[in-house]
Amino acid sequence: MTYELTKTTNYRFQFNKLNLRFKRFVEEALEIIKETPTVFPGKITHIANQKDGSLYRYRLPGCYIIYVVPQHEPGESATITLTAVKMLY
Repeated sequence: MTYELTKTTNYRFQFNKLNLRFKRFVEEALEIIKETPTVFPGKITHIANQKDGSLYRYRLPGCYIIYVVPQHEPGESATITLTAVKMLY
């Protein structure tokens, strides 16, 4: 199942501040998140459960993406909400 992605204004603002190298990393990671949003050994970490879904973090070299995967029934279409992309210092 392929998920759809939505981006919050906070995510778009933070993404636009990234340099080109990190933007490429993020774009490649989004393709993986669309296919398997909750399982990717060494990269994806479950952070917390929320009322609208589960919060996950995808670790990239130098930054990470935080997103919400909704709880849904099999067969339903689901939309992943990208909430933040943060630089690591």
